[in-house]
Amino acid sequence: MGVIPKIKRFLNTVKYLKPVQIRYQLYYRFIAPYLPAGIYAKREYTSSISPIRWEGGLAYKDSFLGKDRFIFLNTLHEFEKGIQWELDQYGKLWTYNLNYFDFLNQERIDPENGLLLIKDYMGQKDHRTGKEPYPTSLRGINWIKFLSKHHIVDQKVNRFLYREFVRLSRRPEYHIMGNHLLENGVSLMFAGVYFQDTYFSQKAEKILKEQLREQFLRDGAHFELSPMYHRILLHRMLDVIYLLRLNNRDEGSLYSLVYETTSRMLSWLDAVRYEDDAVPMVNDSVHGFAFNPEALFGFASRIGIGWDPIPLKESGYRKFTDLPFEVFADFGDIGPDYIPGHAHADTFNFEIYYNGSPLLVDSGTSTYAPGSRRHIERSTAAHNTVVVNDEPQSDIWGTFRVGRRAKILHFEESEYSAEGIHDGYKHLGLHHFRSLQMRDGTGVDIKDRIIRKKRTKYKADAHFHFYPGIRPSLSEEKKVVIDDLGIEILFDGDIKGIQVDLYKFATGYGNLVDAFKIRVSFSEELDTRFIHTRPEKS
Repeated sequence: MGVIPKIKRFLNTVKYLKPVQIRYQLYYRFIAPYLPAGIYAKREYTSSISPIRWEGGLAYKDSFLGKDRFIFLNTLHEFEKGIQWELDQYGKLWTYNLNYFDFLNQERIDPENGLLLIKDYMGQKDHRTGKEPYPTSLRGINWIKFLSKHHIVDQKVNRFLYREFVRLSRRPEYHIMGNHLLENGVSLMFAGVYFQDTYFSQKAEKILKEQLREQFLRDGAHFELSPMYHRILLHRMLDVIYLLRLNNRDEGSLYSLVYETTSRMLSWLDAVRYEDDAVPMVNDSVHGFAFNPEALFGFASRIGIGWDPIPLKESGYRKFTDLPFEVFADFGDIGPDYIPGHAHADTFNFEIYYNGSPLLVDSGTSTYAPGSRRHIERSTAAHNTVVVNDEPQSDIWGTFRVGRRAKILHFEESEYSAEGIHDGYKHLGLHHFRSLQMRDGTGVDIKDRIIRKKRTKYKADAHFHFYPGIRPSLSEEKKVVIDDLGIEILFDGDIKGIQVDLYKFATGYGNLVDAFKIRVSFSEELDTRFIHTRPEKS
């Protein structure tokens, strides 16, 4: 890419940033590192506190396996000469997970071993990753839960933990915003309750009140539009409610706001989940990374949080159920504008469940590491939508960047249908129209149209990714069958060719398996019809 395109890409990326992000980026990069040592050491832990009430909550799956053995992101490591908290052998995200200390609240943890792990961390000096605000936030929550649940009173640990929260309170992630800043606020709320410290509580209340109103849409979705992060943050909100209730803080405007937001989050999750309790894995979503809906709804019910149905709207996502078919579709913009790091170039992407099992799927996310795999997984070709000239609809670049981005120009819907137009290819003089229609339990119809705004040459390809183990086969010129399921897929229009290809499906972080996809090349019109030839359950 030449200099001018790079400048345009950069400007198309930064023009969406909020002034507060730019201000804090400059401050943290060029001012904070050069401030005198100890400038923030004005608050010291001086009192002796007792554990607060914490009676469990949700338990994480086991990641500490004893004897300095840990497994994160499907990668097992055994430390032979003591734990290296800055181990970078498996990438930054593995190191982050080590520093989160989720394992203190896993299903099986011995309190004595947990305390030894805390003191091991305290005894080491190299904490570059651990001092970052995000891992500091998660670690602080996990330490407080663990210490309180097991009634551990250790003033050296408390003094260390207090200093951690002082540092966090001085460095909230306004330069990043989004889920990071929300986690900072939740963590400071735990600190305020645990240390009975109004300084931390006031900091937390300011962040939470601002960000809960900012980050959650009226239909209940988290505005980064990742079902995985939605579930992670739903867990956080449930924890906040539980914390405040157990410790007699369940009054006031903040508690009411947290409760109302959490109820809407539950409603959104209920609206998008499939019959088998799975959720769509769109945008940055990793299998096995967040609690499943059943666990979250169960926790909510145990602590008395209810929810009412809310129609899907502001998130741009739609879910249609006309058994035996369930369809989840994306008719929304990339969002939010100023923090699209977890977005993919996947406008008009969709998934189909048939008889309670996945049929068409998003190809998923297997890595956050920079490189070709990350770029492929965010690209338009990795999703069930239309690619023009082998270009992504939105200019995804770097690891978490988006420059030029597709916008929805038109949208209409009914109970069992939706249609829209996006302008992701306006630089080519083209728009993409797609409609989706459920057909009385007999199938799903999809219409794709390339709308030319000026005379231009182009090639269009519609991609359809099948769940691993499903093998589509071409039986006729414009017909694909899946014999095992009794599914036929009929194509019509200006078709140039139909090809069955292999692709990589992400079963979890770092895990990829082969699966099949269909690529249909067409010029201006493509009609796709999914029908089932067996009325009974397969």
